[in-house]
Amino acid sequence: GANAMVSASNSLILGSNANIGIGTSSPTQKLEVSGAIYSSAGGFKFPDGSVQTSAFSANSINALAWQINGNSGTTPGTDFIGTTDVQDLVFKTNSVEHIRITSTGDHPGNVGIGTDNPQKKLHVVTTHTICSTCIPASHEGIRLEEQTTFSDIPSSSPPPSVWDLLPVGSGFGIKTPSGIPKFMISGAGNVGIGTTNPLAKLEIKGSGTLNTTTALNVTNSNGVSALIVKGDNNVGIGTANPQAKLDVQTNGALNEISTNFSETSSRKIFVVPHLSAGAYNGLSKQDDMGIFWTDGLDNVLGGRNLNAGLVLGPWDHGTTVGLRITHDGKVGIGTANPQEKLEVMGNVVINSGDVEINSSDNTAATSALSVSDNAGVSLMKVKADGKVSIGVEDSKLTNANPGAQYKLYVAGGIITESFRVALRTNAIWGDWVFDENYKNKRMTFEEQSKYYAKNKHLPGIPSASEIKNAGMDVSDMFTAVVINLEEARLDALLLNKENQDQKEEIDALKKQLEQQQLEIEKIMREMKNLKGKSKGQ
Repeated sequence: GANAMVSASNSLILGSNANIGIGTSSPTQKLEVSGAIYSSAGGFKFPDGSVQTSAFSANSINALAWQINGNSGTTPGTDFIGTTDVQDLVFKTNSVEHIRITSTGDHPGNVGIGTDNPQKKLHVVTTHTICSTCIPASHEGIRLEEQTTFSDIPSSSPPPSVWDLLPVGSGFGIKTPSGIPKFMISGAGNVGIGTTNPLAKLEIKGSGTLNTTTALNVTNSNGVSALIVKGDNNVGIGTANPQAKLDVQTNGALNEISTNFSETSSRKIFVVPHLSAGAYNGLSKQDDMGIFWTDGLDNVLGGRNLNAGLVLGPWDHGTTVGLRITHDGKVGIGTANPQEKLEVMGNVVINSGDVEINSSDNTAATSALSVSDNAGVSLMKVKADGKVSIGVEDSKLTNANPGAQYKLYVAGGIITESFRVALRTNAIWGDWVFDENYKNKRMTFEEQSKYYAKNKHLPGIPSASEIKNAGMDVSDMFTAVVINLEEARLDALLLNKENQDQKEEIDALKKQLEQQQLEIEKIMREMKNLKGKSKGQ
């Protein structure tokens, strides 16, 4: 008919719409067989070119096939891709295996990518076959990528976030595709953040912020905090709750909290945050805090070096810099061999505040402060009784010396732009010279003349020999000068009054003489007139 024909080679040719049924009169497929099929040779050839020559079990024959364009109506757990016997599941491309899921071994179900013998649940191997001087392609590791698209504004979507987890040399790194590892674990187990060559168990390069109540906590084998850095920047050693920027606590014995500062361990510094009991030298006592000791040969510390000192300073080889406290309590700054309780080699600058030095002995022979030159010559000395001498040897400042009785003695003199003297009381100043009752106490002019002729100086003023031998009291001198000036002013006022009185008397006498002269002239005129009359008669 129109849908079937027999060719010359005895081939049966059917139309494109024809179905063949064997054992059935209503085939629904191109070939539908109701009954058994027997192939003595050749087998069955499929569209992909493969030939099936062996028979499958009934279950295999009836199993569903996974289509390259997907299946529908599947049942999870019942329908699957895999094996039902003890065989691995292998995925290939270009006939080369790339993925394997194991079915046997200690841990079946391991997934291998690039290996047919995965040792872990996921085992990824990158194999490079290149020359010794070639740079390998960067295909190793695992890439994690997240892509986010804004449905309302796709053009404003962020770029993909891409991170690679990969081996780096003998270590492991986490990096962006085009960058260097941001996180690195070396083959030695060192962890680096911001560095690809960590040299310690944890090395961080760069800045960072820890927004936690505890930034760092180092514990011992028992889980107790040995070193802790809190979020408020307080650091604790031996305490999990530091109350200061550095809080060091211990309950151990003194020998257990010593710290070695040399390879030989023969020199130690004992740091005692809190002295729980007992006094270990003449200065320390129970409940003292923040004590530094060098080692010593006493029995309490277990036998050390009694002559050891404590030095605080920078490492500057060959120079004496820093501060040293000797075993006998002497302090040296800039010197390795202080001879007194405090010896400073160099200058001392005090920008603010006072310097208070008190003598431990109240006797006059003990100095509270002494300053000498390099030859030991005294430049200034403050005695325990408060007397100060400048520029004179202490041995020369004796009671025989007129300066010994004063609070300040300066050899060589003093020059200053300003000088002020304050009086202890008003009674010693000369204001009382102008009191009304003082005039009876003053010397008369005659008494003054006799005093000057005898003493050769004003009253109350010391003579030249007295000033030479005993000096001059500035306050007394000023007072005496003022008194003499005030008395001289009173003398001038008195003389002025006497002059005024004499002037008035002279003026009166002058008027009297003028009046008498007028009277004389009148008498003379009258006498002249009388004389003329007598001649005319």
